[in-house]
Amino acid sequence: MKSGKKKTEKMIVSLVVSAMVVGSQAGGAYAAEWKPAGGMVQAAAALNYKFDDVPTSHWAHQFVTKLALQGIVQGRDEGKYVPDDKVSQEEVIVLAIRLMGLEQEALKLKTENYVLPFSVSDYARGYVITAIEKGLISIGEEGSNTSSGSKSWGTKSASREWVAKIVIRSVNKQQEANQKKSQSTGFSDNNKISDENIGFINEALSLKIVDGFEDNTFRPQESVTRAQMATFISRAQQYSSYQSDKVITGTVQAITGNSVQLIDSRGQSRTLSINSSSVIYGKGSTGKISWSDIKPGYTVYTIAQDNTAYYIEVTDQVSYQSTEGTVENIDLSVMKLILKVGDRSEVYDLMSGTSVTDKDGLGQSLSSVVKGSKIEIRRTADQKVAHIIIKEAPVNKTAVGTFVSVNKDSKKLTVNETDGGKQEYAYADNLPVIYKEGMRSLDHIFEGDTVRIRVENNIVVELEVVTTKVEMIKEGKLDYIKLDNRAPYLTIQFADNQFGTYSFDTNTVEVIMPWKLSSSIAELQEGDDITVYLGSDDKVKKVFVGERKQKVNYMATIHSYDSKSKYLTVIVDGKPEIFELNDKVSLTYNGTSIAIETFDKMFPIGQKVDLTYNSKDELINISYSFGYEGVISMINPTTRELKLKMPNGQYVDLKLNTYVAVEGLNQDNLTLDHLKVGDSIRAGMSNQHDYVFQIQKKQTINYELTAKNESSRQLTVKDQNGSAFYYTLPHDAKILSAADTAITFAQLSPGTKIAITFVGKNIQQVKLITSN
Repeated sequence: MKSGKKKTEKMIVSLVVSAMVVGSQAGGAYAAEWKPAGGMVQAAAALNYKFDDVPTSHWAHQFVTKLALQGIVQGRDEGKYVPDDKVSQEEVIVLAIRLMGLEQEALKLKTENYVLPFSVSDYARGYVITAIEKGLISIGEEGSNTSSGSKSWGTKSASREWVAKIVIRSVNKQQEANQKKSQSTGFSDNNKISDENIGFINEALSLKIVDGFEDNTFRPQESVTRAQMATFISRAQQYSSYQSDKVITGTVQAITGNSVQLIDSRGQSRTLSINSSSVIYGKGSTGKISWSDIKPGYTVYTIAQDNTAYYIEVTDQVSYQSTEGTVENIDLSVMKLILKVGDRSEVYDLMSGTSVTDKDGLGQSLSSVVKGSKIEIRRTADQKVAHIIIKEAPVNKTAVGTFVSVNKDSKKLTVNETDGGKQEYAYADNLPVIYKEGMRSLDHIFEGDTVRIRVENNIVVELEVVTTKVEMIKEGKLDYIKLDNRAPYLTIQFADNQFGTYSFDTNTVEVIMPWKLSSSIAELQEGDDITVYLGSDDKVKKVFVGERKQKVNYMATIHSYDSKSKYLTVIVDGKPEIFELNDKVSLTYNGTSIAIETFDKMFPIGQKVDLTYNSKDELINISYSFGYEGVISMINPTTRELKLKMPNGQYVDLKLNTYVAVEGLNQDNLTLDHLKVGDSIRAGMSNQHDYVFQIQKKQTINYELTAKNESSRQLTVKDQNGSAFYYTLPHDAKILSAADTAITFAQLSPGTKIAITFVGKNIQQVKLITSN
């Protein structure tokens, strides 16, 4: 019976007709200009995969996008996909033929040489004839499936059980379906499924191509929508022996800002870029993910054209293991790598497709990995090296340049070389620093000094100061300071109890207090441990202040002040205290030094001020500020309480206003509930410091400066993900070098790494950084 059936089908579809075609007009080969109403079977247009009615939030977006990029499904001219329209039987056949990679064969058929026993649309004839010849459908089966109504067999809506049969056959799972035709599907409406389709449905269920409904029904006769059909075909693709040449599967080797390097299924290295149109999906039911969620070692399924990946799907999330070390030896003849990790040597096998990039993600060859290179390797579970990142190649040279900074924690120094640009090097222990006939310490090299360095295997082993703006360095305790603008000077007591007196320019002298963002000469206190740097004119250019131990009484209340006697009475913790104001007590109003003659105007009765004492418990500063900067130690929006840990380690208790405006960078509609312990903030205070009316979150973000505009003071920067941002730098914002010295806007150079500190949405500081 079976052999007779096959012969009959062959004879039916092979009849040559001269003037009559059953069920349709002659000349039915696919016409290039034809555009079907449903759109699903239109010849694929390149990269037409976005549809207004299938947004990223649509449950079928992933499946529709995936198939549209491969040309398996298509939308309508008006940019619609109409996901809820019913799919016809001939459309299902076209999709199945495309899934099997037989579309070109179907399009080349001269369909006028064939006769069909049922009616199909002209465009679908080649596909249907190919489906019959490949055993995808049977004339005997479909004879009972012809419509007695107004619709032909081809335009009849496809049922769920019929679609299951076609899809299972298209992925060559007929034999497996035959073995399951006597099994129950387990659905409550199992008795409504045609006996001949039970096996197909069971196999489709086992492969997770189709599923049932929440009420445990399968609804075998229900029509399939275009969205559902895209889902079934997409799920079935993994079982198909045919894959589009746009599909690239492989293991991620490296990620850069806008590209992914992977080893494909043939062991070849491929680099694919992404753009704003690329869609990225996580494994399984994860849904859409961001570019930063993909990690080296993940296996991915991509659809690409012209080396651009428009679709990426994570199929496995096993990350590479990562190890850093120094290359002891690499032998490409046997593909072996010996890596020095700490105090031990480890041997690794290199994969045939091992990829190499530098620290910026630029591709390199394996031959660029040489002995002495500091590298990071990413390896598979079987310890084979899949990717190498060259962190640092060995350097041996002598160079001259401008000193930028030194980082004692990481033991690295940065030099802007005359011939090589800005470079960062590790330095040897006890590095000799030569100046003229003597020696200096690393603490006494300054930004802008001209230096000559000798580098051996990436390490600076010798440094000579050629020219410097600091000729002498003096250390001791500040004995006296005179701030008279006409002839200011300070006196130092040295360790041998001798004294030295040095003049300075009040407007240009730089003062560094490490515990403060900025400092002024007026804030120096007698008894401070200081280091004074003198220029060739013997004037003080810079003062570095050692650690202070200070106590602050926050929010003391001014009770009275006698401008003649200069006696001040304040209430501290409910008790009065009296002070005599003299030239040892500095006055600060919101960060600005003021003269004692203006005290009663700037600090009226009832005003709350902060009192700072030195280690001898002597009053040295009275200040008023518009707010406090610190770290949240406790916050309770219900009781309106806030406790801040201040930079000097003390705590201050503040009361929150009934409504407090909360501001953060790139964050809208913030409330007190968004704040947490550990957040750095600035609390804006009411005039009398009775309550906090505003809180601005403080944060520092690293960027690369890409451009600047001198006139508008606009900075164009990009973050680590390559996203661009535009900021206008206020005139009162601090601009600092990597060594914490003040610099100008003009000294900011595109290509430089910078750290921007924001208070709320406002820039407080820009600082150069020398390493990634």
